[in-house]
Amino acid sequence: HVDAESVPNTSPTFAWFVTERMLQWIKGQGGVDTLARINQKKASLLYQCIDESELYHNSIHPELRSKMNVVFTLSQPELTEDFIAKAQDSGLLNVKGHSTRGGIRVSLYNAMPYEGAMAITQFMQAFSQQNEA
Repeated sequence: HVDAESVPNTSPTFAWFVTERMLQWIKGQGGVDTLARINQKKASLLYQCIDESELYHNSIHPELRSKMNVVFTLSQPELTEDFIAKAQDSGLLNVKGHSTRGGIRVSLYNAMPYEGAMAITQFMQAFSQQNEA
């Protein structure tokens, strides 16, 4: 390539730009360690709500649970679609589980603030109180 005065390909400038913006955002949030602490706090809040409820069930061993995508089912499966609809009406979007697994999936990615995890937890507690057997 040097002898031919050529370049093997076009540099991925857009990917570099996006990466640089993402790294700035992470730094602005307090860094990776801060995001890790926040993510642990969000996940713990949600899993505690699930574990303390008669309505919600998560069969994944606590040490293996994801901090990013919290999945669970309802002990009364017939309430799943109602849960999804009422969550959406409350502004809690995209909680429907995977098409092959069903249930509920709450994503807690880095951009989801702690207040978002609190909102879904409060919704879950209210829904549970209205529907537990």
